Amino acid sequence: MTADFAGTVALVTGAGRRLGFAIVRALHESGAAVALNDRTSEAVEIALARLGGGDRLCAAPADLAAPDRPALAVEQAAAGTLISPLPGGGYCRAENEAIRIGNFS
Repeated sequence: MTADFAGTVALVTGAGRRLGFAIVRALHESGAAVALNDRTSEAVEIALARLGGGDRLCAAPADLAAPDRPALAVEQAAAGTLISPLPGGGYCRAENEAIRIGNFS
């Protein structure tokens, strides 16, 4: 990823594994603060440990299928300026430019 996301905060759903985890890693390596969302606290904690922790990572576990849980996840991530909730793959917006999230290994 070539974009500079320093000073931004992203909430990534499905962050505990596969594409969601890859998006978290790429955004974090590009300077973003990242809130990790997955259905369980355990999945989020494992992902945080795999990333080595740090002050630009935070847990936002919530099962988004429950009606009140999406708001909870956003509240947990709201420490900074949220650029976009990212569903384990997709697009985010930064400074009015759409940025395609690609394949990260």
